[in-house]
This record gives sequence, C-alpha cells and structure tokens, in this order.
Amino acid sequence: MIILICAVSAVAAGDATIDGHKFTIPDGYSLYNSSDDTVSLEKDDYHAITIILGDAENLDNAKDNLANMGYDYSGSNSYKYGDFDVVQQNYEYDDIVIYAYVCMSDEIDLIITLTAPKSEPALEGTDNPVTTILDSIK
Repeated sequence: MIILICAVSAVAAGDATIDGHKFTIPDGYSLYNSSDDTVSLEKDDYHAITIILGDAENLDNAKDNLANMGYDYSGSNSYKYGDFDVVQQNYEYDDIVIYAYVCMSDEIDLIITLTAPKSEPALEGTDNPVTTILDSIK
C-alpha cells in the first residue's frame, strides 16, 4: 500500500524521468506511459506529448514514416533554447498538427513531439509545454 501511495505521489508531483534525467510534466498533462527511453504524456484526446531519446537522424526516419502515413511536412525552424540546439519540424494531417522538436545538448538528445488540433494557434514561449520540459530537465 505504501508503494502505491508513493507512486501516485510521484505522478501527482508532476515529475517524470527519461534516461535518468528528471523533468516537470507540463500543466494539464499526465503521465500516460514511461520507459527508460520514452515518456508519453496526454492532456485529452487531442493533445499529447511524446519524449524519446534520439537525435536528428531519428527525426529524419520519423519524417519518412509520417509522410508514408499521409502527414504533410509544413516547414521547420532552428533555434537555441537554453542549453539546447533545437530543430522544430511541423506536420499536418486532417485536423491534427504534430510539432516535432529535436533538442540536442551536451547532456542529452531528445525528440519531443507535441500533437494538437490544427485549429489551435501554435504555442510559443512559456505557453508551449515543450518549453516547460526543456526548462526543467536535469
């Protein structure tokens, strides 16, 4: 019983871990699934985040897979955020948009995907839940 309470407390505290690196789960999201190299978060049926250990080569493979599934590549952007060099790629399919971020630092390389309805404006700055993850990763 104590172990169950501790596990529930860890999720309620809003933290998750990938490859030994702890980060804060963004507001409104909850832990859906977790392993050593992948963390899945969900907010509702239309909003999800997946964090995967990986680099740009993995994203190129993902780009091909998404194209084969009917997703349209709609552009990219590169920038520096804190300790991370970030490459953001955007994909659209019907009413869904997937923002795929390759986040590379000296400590860890991640691919973070954010799925949302296309009708919503793109989230930027502190409104973007990916920012919460990058700001808090240790």
